[in-house]
Amino acid sequence: MHAIAGDMTVVQCLTFTASFEACIRCGLIQSNMGYATLFEVSMAKGLITDRAFVPVQCSMQAAPLHEEQLRQALTGSVQLDATTQLHGHPIRKGYIFWQEDITELVALLEELRLTQEELHDIGDIIQAETAQKAQWLKLSEQNRLYDKIETVTARQLARIQEYLIALKATDDIDTARRLLKHIVILGTYIKRRSNLVFVCDKAEDIDTTELRLSLFESAESLRLSDIRCAVQIADTAKISSASAVAIYDAFEAIIEATLPGLQEILFCAEHTAQGWGLRCSVQCTDAPAALPGLPQMQLERDDDGLLYFTMFPAEGGGL
Repeated sequence: MHAIAGDMTVVQCLTFTASFEACIRCGLIQSNMGYATLFEVSMAKGLITDRAFVPVQCSMQAAPLHEEQLRQALTGSVQLDATTQLHGHPIRKGYIFWQEDITELVALLEELRLTQEELHDIGDIIQAETAQKAQWLKLSEQNRLYDKIETVTARQLARIQEYLIALKATDDIDTARRLLKHIVILGTYIKRRSNLVFVCDKAEDIDTTELRLSLFESAESLRLSDIRCAVQIADTAKISSASAVAIYDAFEAIIEATLPGLQEILFCAEHTAQGWGLRCSVQCTDAPAALPGLPQMQLERDDDGLLYFTMFPAEGGGL
């Protein structure tokens, strides 16, 4: 065998190689051959061109493309239709282009769009409900404050109603003027007391200016009724809401108790270490025995007929 075939190792290697090559040639073993045919019949929607965008190889599934579309695909994705995108990339001696099916992505985007619209509708509903709830809370708060105003001014409103009935029933000019003056005084109190309700409802402490404006406006209404009035108030920046209401209500109680014989009034609101208090001197023709609702108010009368009202907090307390 050595004389005939020579080196047996080489002979065997060549024999095996020839056998495998024969199998490849007859198709029994697949090899790296027939790429063009494989590319053509594959499911991939691809296209290979040269540098001039002339097709070199094209799969059967690929849709016809224009040169302009191919050029655009090299710089970015090109939307061929609703579910197909064209992509491109340079290769050696040419370009390769492939078409991507984005049906699932489009369906997902549509689902997301529908979800967005649904969430938008839900958001609109929630926003409308929130606005409605805020409006309801606002109306409830307004009703609460209006009810509180009606409660604290009920007595003055009732007296105004009595004055209006008496005004319609009288033909005497002097009586009508007197009734109108009383209505102005009570109306001023209702106005300023309502303002204090709104202001004091928001904070425990308010600016002393609010109380000062209320007292001064009531004093002005007294002057319009030919009643001499002077008001003094301690120069402090803040006052508690309870003290402001107590002082203004006491001022109004003194006025109502001394009408219609009220002639002069000097009202002083003072601030001490224990809290706020008041002093008031009044000249009137009819002296009340006491002030309803203010048992802590002290009332004295001197020999000249002047009335002195005082109300100060107990030690450690406050109005």
